[in-house]
Amino acid sequence: MSESTERDPTDAGTLRPKAPPLKVKGTKFEPMDAPPFDMQLNLPPEVDLDNPLTLFLQYYTPEIVDGIVEATNGYDRPLPSNDSAPRSRAKQWYATTRNEIYLFLAFLIYMTVFPLNKIEDYWTGDKITPFHYVTNMFSRDRFQELRIRFRVASSDIKDLYQKVLYLL
Repeated sequence: MSESTERDPTDAGTLRPKAPPLKVKGTKFEPMDAPPFDMQLNLPPEVDLDNPLTLFLQYYTPEIVDGIVEATNGYDRPLPSNDSAPRSRAKQWYATTRNEIYLFLAFLIYMTVFPLNKIEDYWTGDKITPFHYVTNMFSRDRFQELRIRFRVASSDIKDLYQKVLYLL
């Protein structure tokens, strides 16, 4: 650690420049003159910097994804009240799993890299739209139903702060 930096008291992995706070307020933005300091990565030793999956798993640990699975499976989606939709996606629901949530998150990331106008376009079989191999992981209906039911916290939790803490 450089002498020009110090550890953040709230997070030992964050280094901050040793600089006094500004004493006056201004009426226009003036960028802070940050002295140069040595950047240092503080990652667990098992994280391979050449493998993006290991970085992803630092944020979406199996425990966190299990919480998402529990919240998603616990979401009680109202079913159609009449028999006009006997084959509704909502009626075909079965519980999701950790692996399926990982695939769902991967598909969402894929959709940001290859954006299309409509979600349904990923499953089209026309000659104009390219084939997207990720669609082999989900049927369109299953993806849409997961998208509707996806929850990161239980519906029973009403306090917003408790919803954030649910996964921790």
